[in-house]
Amino acid sequence: MKRPVLILLALCFLIAAPGMAREHRYTFEFEPVTTPLSFKIGKRVIISSKGVTVSLEQVHKPDFANKFEIFQAEPDIYFFYFRITVRNRSGQPLEVNPIFFSALNDRREFRKPLNYDELYRMLGKMYQESEFKGILQEDLLDFCSPLKNGVEKDAILVFRNFKEKAKECVIKLDAMSVGGKPLAFKFPYKLKRTEIR
Repeated sequence: MKRPVLILLALCFLIAAPGMAREHRYTFEFEPVTTPLSFKIGKRVIISSKGVTVSLEQVHKPDFANKFEIFQAEPDIYFFYFRITVRNRSGQPLEVNPIFFSALNDRREFRKPLNYDELYRMLGKMYQESEFKGILQEDLLDFCSPLKNGVEKDAILVFRNFKEKAKECVIKLDAMSVGGKPLAFKFPYKLKRTEIR
């Protein structure tokens, strides 16, 4: 089967998937809202707790997007992306599992970052495994071995886009743990919505 047909089929899969309805017609710019626990540098928000520092920054496209047609829609009404950096200076191993990360807007739309298996299945419909496996393992934040003290992890979170006229959003990074003790981070945002006709 030719690749343009495969791309069309993959987009149909996205439209049919939960949170990817046909009425998607907005793009969102996430404006950080600082709290007493955070500070920002441009669009990058940084929070530290118990020796762990996490930063989030919305990015227009991850570096790997230009390798896969499914991420090249302009404007991109299908996904939004965040670069996350996690630095462990706690003195103990840090457990990170993005299956417990989420984005929730004021219209009660709930999104979780796409995990390795979901993107693997999506890209596997269009590409050979050798074309994307290494890229996902390198760039995508997925469940990983505990981050040792002194280690920094930099990666991408890929979310399916919102479809409602939302004005606010909170990204929660739950269920981290340091030395077996729970750790969570919360990043509030104002949403600047652009309608695509």
